[in-house]
Amino acid sequence: MHRRFQVAIAALSLLVLLSPSPGLPAQAPGQHPLRPGDNAGQPDAAGPFIRPQRKASERQRESLARTRQCGQEWRALKAGRRRGEQDWRAFSRECRERLKARGH
Repeated sequence: MHRRFQVAIAALSLLVLLSPSPGLPAQAPGQHPLRPGDNAGQPDAAGPFIRPQRKASERQRESLARTRQCGQEWRALKAGRRRGEQDWRAFSRECRERLKARGH
């Protein structure tokens, strides 16, 4: 009896997965199914819609550069075992403030 129940559930699941979705209208290739008029993105192999990536502002690029430089310093300190009791969060905060004060 238990086996029949499992088979019935598996068959029903397969039927639901293979049936066409009645809720979504047919769309042209490259269009998002929920936003049919929005085709600002380009179709690709991963999916039907790619959101255009906006460019980072100057401040964001500077902040990212400071964070990367602090990451390099942290890895060097960690490799030389000279970081003491400081963790990454505290080191990062101090390092980014120091670099920002120097104009980096």
